[in-house]
Amino acid sequence: MLPSRHSFEEWRPLLIGGLLLLVLDLVFGTLPWLIFSGTSVAFLRQILYVHRLDRLLRTQEGSSIRRDRRIWDRIFERLGQVRQVNRKRKKRLRKFVSRFEQASEVMPDAVVILDRGGIIHWMNQAADRLLGLAHPRDTGQPILHLLRHPSLTDYLEAREFDEPLEIESPLDDALRLSVRIVPYGLGQQLMLVRDISHIHRLEAIRKDFVANVSHELRSPLTVILGYLEAFEGDENLPPDLQKPMERMHLQAIRMRSIVEDLLSLSRLETVSGSAEYDEVDVAATIEMVVRDVRALGGQGHTLECEVEEGLSLKGNPGEIYSAISNIAFNAVRHTPALGTIRISWNADPLGQAALRISDTGEGIESHHLDRLTERFYRIDKARSSGTGGTGLGLAIVRHVLTRHDAHLIIESEPGVGSRFSCVFPKTRVVSGDEDLPGDTPLFEGSEDELPKPDPAHRCPGSPL
Repeated sequence: MLPSRHSFEEWRPLLIGGLLLLVLDLVFGTLPWLIFSGTSVAFLRQILYVHRLDRLLRTQEGSSIRRDRRIWDRIFERLGQVRQVNRKRKKRLRKFVSRFEQASEVMPDAVVILDRGGIIHWMNQAADRLLGLAHPRDTGQPILHLLRHPSLTDYLEAREFDEPLEIESPLDDALRLSVRIVPYGLGQQLMLVRDISHIHRLEAIRKDFVANVSHELRSPLTVILGYLEAFEGDENLPPDLQKPMERMHLQAIRMRSIVEDLLSLSRLETVSGSAEYDEVDVAATIEMVVRDVRALGGQGHTLECEVEEGLSLKGNPGEIYSAISNIAFNAVRHTPALGTIRISWNADPLGQAALRISDTGEGIESHHLDRLTERFYRIDKARSSGTGGTGLGLAIVRHVLTRHDAHLIIESEPGVGSRFSCVFPKTRVVSGDEDLPGDTPLFEGSEDELPKPDPAHRCPGSPL
């Protein structure tokens, strides 16, 4: 049997020493003394290594072994203890792994362990039921070769796992799955897959219910409003009934607005995916909103507009109008008499664009800001009923912006006013300048720090 590389490394000093001794003996004739000296050095060297090993084992395993025993006995005994400890550790580790696998197998959610490259290392039984993956058949395979779903491919390649991904099961289109990736360790990924079909069905039932009820309410409301308008113009109506009739008319109009907003919100929730990529003339849309705001009336508010020339959006014109008008109408309702409302539309050097609507109204406390886009969320019931709002405007805005890959930034200070910024990504912006130099985003910092483009369209700041 040929010697291994490591054994040759051990014997090489002896071979070199033997050749050196032979040469010195031929020259000086001192072979016995040289052999004695070399043997003594080698022996001392081995004793040094043995004591170093003994000290190392004693440090790791304790010093309970008797000192009067020979060093090799102590070393072998300590090695035996080390092997026994390792066996106990391996046994505990096997029990722990076994318990983990048993717990994972009874989980209703699928658990798949992936490496950095998306290779499957392990999975539980629920992965077979939800994804069609089986252990050990699919172990070692790239998950994207087994689950060919475009959304999942983009999700894994983007490596942005803050939000879960919803996909259909590859085994049954009726199953709706929520996929969450949790990175851990040195590049490993834990994929958790949950069946949310029942939640999806409940959400569909809720949407259908809201849409159906809203449709059913439109006809009786139309009849009620018709009679109320007829009574308001009736000269024979007793004076003591005129004020109640006016209040009933106002509340019926408000109910009609709620129904219309519910229908709009239902349509937005029903449509899946992103909005279409038609070009939207934002400047013209803002002009329409301004006309509607003026028609809404006011208490001597001042309206200021600043719109960048040639800056448009890719999206749905009706939905963009709905978002702008809802924010603008809220600003009018919640700004006291003689207040100022500003509307601006411009782009930053990186190609993003934002519509900002600010007011000098009563402002909103910070703990309300995160919940403003919830349906029917009220900061103050008395204030909301007094202004005639439906409580659905900002929920509609949030859905519109989500369909346009945009997001809403709300800044407010009580007693100072509020600013609502709708920030659209570069992929949605259509600008006259194809090359927008610079690398500093616009929408960071205070409003005074933002770059101000030269406005090509400005609506005068005249009272409403």
